Amino acid sequence: MDKDWVIWVNHSLAHPWADAIFNGLSSKWGFGLPLALGICLFLVWRYRRAGLKLALMLVMTLVVADGVGGIIKLAAPQPRPCSEVYTQLRHVAVQLGPCEDYHSGMPSNHTLNFFVLFMFVTWLWRSWLWGSVLLTLALGVALSRVYLGMHYPSQVCVGALLGMAAGWVSALLALRFSQSARALRPVGRVKAPPVATLKS
Repeated sequence: MDKDWVIWVNHSLAHPWADAIFNGLSSKWGFGLPLALGICLFLVWRYRRAGLKLALMLVMTLVVADGVGGIIKLAAPQPRPCSEVYTQLRHVAVQLGPCEDYHSGMPSNHTLNFFVLFMFVTWLWRSWLWGSVLLTLALGVALSRVYLGMHYPSQVCVGALLGMAAGWVSALLALRFSQSARALRPVGRVKAPPVATLKS
């Protein structure tokens, strides 16, 4: 089923525009890191000291989650679609860039990190706007990894589940132990309190 899905995604979505969009979404230095940095800078700009604490916690969560994904890659190595020499996948995969380490497919760390961002920010703010935007981006990144032949759908799904779990736990800890985090969380449709009330 994994291989069938990779082939289907390649055949049904293949287009020069799709190549450009998915390659951009999968770019760690060109899109992933700038997005995370932008969210952290917005937290600091909007909420000052409280935002700095949450930005540091978000960075720590991303680092730890990415490290856990790396450990799983070593403990349970799985091939990537672009490295499957004995199937038609090697010829089907778009592969706009070089195939990464052949046996580091499980899980997809790209997907994991974006779902950390989605869950952490959404759970803290309970904002439909933030949640919708970040979920759309996370799903786009997940699809891009399959489209580019870098991961199987199962590897992407595991990355998404791990990312949501890590982001959720981190947000819960922030709400449990940080007065600053609780102050950022609006109730119902009430807007977030002004900066002056966020100092813990």
